[in-house]
Amino acid sequence: MPLADTLNRKPGDILKSDDWNVIIKEIDRLETAKINRDGADTLKGPLTIAEALNANSNVTIKGNLSIVVPQPQDPSGQILVLGPTNASNLRLGYHQDYSWIQSHGSKPLLINRLGNNIGIGSTINPIARLDIASATRTGTHPTAVKGLYITGDFNADNDGVEFRHSNATQGIGFGFNTIYAAGSAANQDLGLKPKGTGEVKVAGSLSVSGIVKAQTLTISGDLSVTGSVNFSLQTRQMLNLWSTNYGIGIQSSTQYFRSGANFAWYQGGSHNDAELNAGGGRSLMTLDSNGNLSVSGIVKAQTLTVSGDLSVTGSVSFGSQVRQMLNLWSTGYGIGIQNGTQYFRSDYNFAWYQGGSHNDAELNAGGGRSLMTLDRNGKLSVSGGIYAANSDIYFTKTDHDHTAIGNTSGYAAIENSVGYGALMILGRAGTPQGRCVKLWDYLQVNGQLEVNGQLEVKGNGNTFRISVEGNRVVFYLSNAVHGTNKQISWDGDNNWDQVS
Repeated sequence: MPLADTLNRKPGDILKSDDWNVIIKEIDRLETAKINRDGADTLKGPLTIAEALNANSNVTIKGNLSIVVPQPQDPSGQILVLGPTNASNLRLGYHQDYSWIQSHGSKPLLINRLGNNIGIGSTINPIARLDIASATRTGTHPTAVKGLYITGDFNADNDGVEFRHSNATQGIGFGFNTIYAAGSAANQDLGLKPKGTGEVKVAGSLSVSGIVKAQTLTISGDLSVTGSVNFSLQTRQMLNLWSTNYGIGIQSSTQYFRSGANFAWYQGGSHNDAELNAGGGRSLMTLDSNGNLSVSGIVKAQTLTVSGDLSVTGSVSFGSQVRQMLNLWSTGYGIGIQNGTQYFRSDYNFAWYQGGSHNDAELNAGGGRSLMTLDRNGKLSVSGGIYAANSDIYFTKTDHDHTAIGNTSGYAAIENSVGYGALMILGRAGTPQGRCVKLWDYLQVNGQLEVNGQLEVKGNGNTFRISVEGNRVVFYLSNAVHGTNKQISWDGDNNWDQVS
């Protein structure tokens, strides 16, 4: 007879001996706190198990199962254990502040070992091995992602996915389009560090809004910087373009530009790999491999010092400053302006050469032609004629030794002699007549004509000569056509004598 039938008797019902046997048997079973019966048992009401519960077969629970253990609880306390307690097992537990799952026995904890995806958050159908959604997703998302997929309402540079040091001072975060430094420290570096000889590479354009500091910066693509690029205080080549032969750098007190061949400055156009090709733009300035500088426009400089060749196709303007403007080698050699005056300065000589090449010897035309020189003593030498159109020629009162010039073969002079009180024309020596000055055109003397020596006039085969011999004036007339020679003299006392 089932126990349920016995327990469901109504008042006044007859109890048989079988009923008492069932009741006594159930009481014995409950006293021993053991359930060891064949067949199914149904318990109604709360069931409290004071000691261990061992189930050697399947246990099916329809409804809620609540397991309550004393607080507090940790992974080594009173917990729910799946597996033998003396070997590797899975433990689950809870604490008043958290819940946990733990693998024991020094074994790893595997979740979805067979490859199913895991979703955390509001994700219904996870698309990655671990899919974390911290906010409801909108828009178009991929149908499958390998590894990890995280979404959320992240800001660009904060409130994103973060990895921090255990002291929370520094870390790295991922916003919706930014990798940023995270942590409580006010100022932090954000580093990208390769391993070994590896490089940090940017495949697309790199735009920097702040300062760029680099020991070595190699860029294979475009670099766009909206702020400053700072290479710190290192004294070395700083920015290499293609190779170390092309770059910009600094050395002691010097910023330099390095090129394997030429330098060029272009306006407009686009890139062209041909040498010194402006790519359709305008070549403003070039400095070729031989050190020749070419400027297409105006060169303006307060002080310009050039040790090599300077080639200018346009104008060179020094503004309106009233001062020496262009120094050659030192301030002792230059071209400049002062109030109302353009001047040429030299510590020694001035020279104007035609053709030839540079020669460092003093007053050496270098194989060319010396057109004009002005030596350190102020002597002007001109290889050709001197023309003064519509101009006067002035001579100062400086005294000269006219005999030194006039007696030197190949030289003649015009000088202002203080000793003789006259402007003197000194002929060159070595002519048949000795030192000689020849005037080929009409000579007009508006004043007294004084001749020291003989006065000789020639024309049409006739020669007329006047000379002073002793205390007499001798007149000589010769006619080569008729072969006649006449000579008379005058002594100053109205005495005329015909010599021949």
